[in-house]
Amino acid sequence: MLHISVPLILVTFSLYGLPTPSRAQTPLPLDIERVSEQVLVMTPKTGNARVVALDSEQGLVMINCGFSPSFARQLRGEAERAFGRRDWKAVIQTDAGFLNNGGAGAFPDAVLIAHEGRREYLLATGETNSRALDGQRREFEERVTRSQAMLDTLQGNPERRQGLEDWIELCRRIADDLARPYDIPLPELTFSDRLTLDLGDLTLECLWFGETAEGADVLVRVPEENLVWMGDVFHAMHVLPYGRYGDRSPDVDRWLEVMDVMLDGAPETMTVYRANGSDVWTRWQISDRRRLIADVRDAVRAAQERGEPRAAFMERIAEAGTLFPYVREWENTNLNLISSDVGRLAAGLWPER
Repeated sequence: MLHISVPLILVTFSLYGLPTPSRAQTPLPLDIERVSEQVLVMTPKTGNARVVALDSEQGLVMINCGFSPSFARQLRGEAERAFGRRDWKAVIQTDAGFLNNGGAGAFPDAVLIAHEGRREYLLATGETNSRALDGQRREFEERVTRSQAMLDTLQGNPERRQGLEDWIELCRRIADDLARPYDIPLPELTFSDRLTLDLGDLTLECLWFGETAEGADVLVRVPEENLVWMGDVFHAMHVLPYGRYGDRSPDVDRWLEVMDVMLDGAPETMTVYRANGSDVWTRWQISDRRRLIADVRDAVRAAQERGEPRAAFMERIAEAGTLFPYVREWENTNLNLISSDVGRLAAGLWPER
């Protein structure tokens, strides 16, 4: 396994001017948590596009940077105020899509770091500027319209109504920002397998997760802060790596290997954050999901070895609560959603021919 330790060169800070305010640039409501003296977590009210900012001896670091430069400038400003400094060392981009990393242009003074798959994805799709994301803009506009039509049905449920209003505000902000053209810079420092950043008082261990729907997912461990960043691998409420794999076979052996690295020596108090999903995990949520991934892989292999017809197996594994009864004990999970995730992973491991 390739292991690179790269001391980054400190880049002199230059003030990044703020544009004239507009509706698209009004501050998006955030939940801001000062986890420790060196860790700040910022999350929109919906739980999407969460970021972590770190204060190290060698400068500030942000893990992911939001969907647009205007939103990233908001995040940047919050971090600078919290830490009382403006020197940005690096931005680590932990997946290929724009939702978590489209704002990289707000950090011209930082080194952009990503798995090489993100660079390849941007070049292959042409998503090096927001004009290439016009379909995404229309999709978020449609989400606003559909969600607004649902508001009146929630008059008697203020909590759900507030959640939907937060979602509408996020979707509107994303659509508005995509309507204002901006460039999405390519990462400057890429790696294929593993990258360790020595920042003096903090160490960032970046590991490529393996083949997933996008193929550029990175997990980050900061051992000094007992913190793990799971990126967008486990999206929102999904319990298994999310996405339709197509011609990418789920790389479960690699997934398990990387999750073992995350768990190695980790205490029960380890804090685990995701790019999409407002809850906070511990080592036990990672351990539980590692177990389920391994069990689905082993069930597929066993069925293939005994010659069970694929259709019969897929029908049987859809009852995840019966085949893997321990998932019924997990907190804040939905059996139908677990079964859907299990079925999708099994189908990726045993595709139709």
